[in-house]
Amino acid sequence: MATFPDRGREQGKTFTKQLIIIVTGEYLHNVKLGTCESLYYTTYDQLKNWQVSGKDEFLKLDSGYRFRFPFPDEKNKIGDYDDYNRGWSITIPKGIFTMNHGKKFLRTDSDLNIKNAVPMGFYVDCPTTIKAYRWNNEGNESYEIVQQKFCTDEETGDPMLQTVFRCPYCGELARANVTEAKAISDYLSEQSKQIEKHDPQKAEYLIKIAITIINGYLIKEAI
Repeated sequence: MATFPDRGREQGKTFTKQLIIIVTGEYLHNVKLGTCESLYYTTYDQLKNWQVSGKDEFLKLDSGYRFRFPFPDEKNKIGDYDDYNRGWSITIPKGIFTMNHGKKFLRTDSDLNIKNAVPMGFYVDCPTTIKAYRWNNEGNESYEIVQQKFCTDEETGDPMLQTVFRCPYCGELARANVTEAKAISDYLSEQSKQIEKHDPQKAEYLIKIAITIINGYLIKEAI
């Protein structure tokens, strides 16, 4: 019978001479928090406020763990998120946020729908890094808000919950520094004002996202 530790990573536990069960993930009191450095199933505040032992390793400054972004519409319990790798899409002006993009793996049969040929796979550069055709939103870029990371800011040396963004094309992740976070938060706030009359619900959500982003960079005041 498998037994899980109260905390930490479990990879490869032998139960009999003939049977080896591989369990991957980050667990705390038998509740899965995530996989490797991505704690998909808990926000930073949720874990901090959970009255259990063994959580300190995950909450340490510069531990390397990335926490689920506290989306305003989510009221889930720790370990109880269906869309574990959720990303909330934003479109922002070029230049206010940068990341090093990667490559995307494509298959000819599934991704390109080429059926009457031998299947092949290949890597292509992220469309954001090459001259790609655009049909709208010229001058803007799209990203997804996915996580927060408790780390020391390179600009100020202060501890912060920095927002982690994901490229929807290549899947690369990058944290926003203080300057970028403020610019993104300000832009979302301005967008909220522009749509407030005809879409008040979305406008309210934008404001909540903007506040959540910038509040992470003020965390030093609450430590």
